[in-house]
Amino acid sequence: MIMKQDIRDPAAGKETYPVPLNELSRIQALAELDVFDTVTDEAFEALVRLAARVCETPYAMISLVDRDRQWSITRLGLALQETPRSTAFCTHAILGRELFVVDDAHADRRFANNPLVTGDAGIRFYAGMPLVISGGLALGTLSVMDRVPRRFDSRQIESLRDFAGIAGTLLKNRKSAAEFVQSGLKLDDVFEEIIVLCPDSRRIEYANEGALTNLGYRLDELQRLTLDCIGPEYPMDKLEALGKNALLGDRSPVIFEAVQSRKDGSTYPVEVRATMSSSPVSSRIILLANDIFTRKWGEATLRRRDSIGHDWPDPSNRQSVDSSLKGAMQRVRRHGGSLALVMLEIGGLTDIRHTHGQQVADLAMADVARRLIIGTATKDLVMHLGGDEFAILIEEVTDATVVPGLAAGIRRSLRRSFVSGKSEIALSTSIGAVYFAGGNEDAAALLSRAAAAVNIGFQDGTHEHVMPLSGQGPSRRSVDGCSR
Repeated sequence: MIMKQDIRDPAAGKETYPVPLNELSRIQALAELDVFDTVTDEAFEALVRLAARVCETPYAMISLVDRDRQWSITRLGLALQETPRSTAFCTHAILGRELFVVDDAHADRRFANNPLVTGDAGIRFYAGMPLVISGGLALGTLSVMDRVPRRFDSRQIESLRDFAGIAGTLLKNRKSAAEFVQSGLKLDDVFEEIIVLCPDSRRIEYANEGALTNLGYRLDELQRLTLDCIGPEYPMDKLEALGKNALLGDRSPVIFEAVQSRKDGSTYPVEVRATMSSSPVSSRIILLANDIFTRKWGEATLRRRDSIGHDWPDPSNRQSVDSSLKGAMQRVRRHGGSLALVMLEIGGLTDIRHTHGQQVADLAMADVARRLIIGTATKDLVMHLGGDEFAILIEEVTDATVVPGLAAGIRRSLRRSFVSGKSEIALSTSIGAVYFAGGNEDAAALLSRAAAAVNIGFQDGTHEHVMPLSGQGPSRRSVDGCSR
């Protein structure tokens, strides 16, 4: 049973709004926070954006319920910063400790004639999670709203619960919250991945959309795993130190690099900022991570050497691509033999960009690069030419089966869809390959021939065109592309 007392209008003799039985203590705790009419924190703004994104609603808000008003710390989509408590949905939400949901305000006698429902805001759906601090005091809510009736799934409910827990922690310790923001925390705007762990068991309790996309799991799958399953090389001693330091009042973040494992078994490097956040129930470890594959890819490529000891240049721009080709072509002129240039145009990235946005398209492109690097030999150079185009430079090719074998491997690799949240997005490729065995041709002409080969394959519907290799000789590597 909800513990409440009624505030009534003596003149009309009817209930205007309910209040909790611990109202006096609640109002005193609000006063001690001293947060009314202050400038909002970036962390609160990020939480509101996250809530709206996960719940797919146009409105979201973090608000506090004062003696006779509801005041929003931050809001998205709504112009109202303050409303009378008698009309606030959150007045009802703070009576409990779990998510308060109104599926359709028009069908609920408590809200059917509410000005927030009948007015310009047009609220039909409301879901509010109480912001509870120690002592069981609900000071306000983190809520989302929509203009149409809705129902939430378990993932969205758990997400709201987690976001409200973080917001409650920030409210509980304003000084720590300020330091948190000043140290650079802007949640989803800065960090691709957010993962929340139980400190003792290291069980994963929550992961945001970025983490789900990168790791290839659904949230319910991740929640059955521990950190060891996705981060076997995490510095556990540093995470243990977080808890010990928090007991001493030190909540400084720990920053480190680690390797994470996807559901499909592939790995990628991340830079992690780990913090300890307290809640009314227990502490949580919050991992804020960025995929640094692109940076590591560049570093690794710089360290690659060809068979006679030349450093590969960074392939991240067209100038360095030209430099790589010129160097390889010059070695063919000096020492003989042949090189192959395989060009790929990845289909599907443009659709991803239009449908899911640039951030998801960038993640898809990085995923393609990973698959290409995994599927090629150590000394082959994978290059991003820009846009949807990649190229692979193979030196010392003497076997006509090498390039067709590589092309077949690439196609097998790209049959696996790119996963973004709940969406599985198909990828495809058009492949063109040409050889260089000496002569006066320059790098630009070689690239043009490779692009023309891609176009031939596209035009004839095979999406693959490999020019013939003149001459035969000892195989540099087997057909599967794994040995030399």
